[in-house]
Amino acid sequence: MSFQSPIVPHAETLCAPVPPAAPSLPQNDTHAQKAARAAQLAASQQAYVWDDQVATLPGVPLAKSVPLDNLPTLQWWALLIGISLKIVR
Repeated sequence: MSFQSPIVPHAETLCAPVPPAAPSLPQNDTHAQKAARAAQLAASQQAYVWDDQVATLPGVPLAKSVPLDNLPTLQWWALLIGISLKIVR
């Protein structure tokens, strides 16, 4: 039996990235795939910098900053507000 939550939209309305057509496990990658993955990780590590020395949450890793394309959209904020209002009611 399927139940659709009144506060969560249908999966079809959510925008999710499409997974790669032929994913592979890192241990099965070719040398070229491993080099590409290492380059991608190095680039991502520059964009996503973590800090675990926040006074109010010591030891908890938090992002120092988030790339602009990863900030919440207006659609996400509207969804959050709608869900929050339903919870409060």
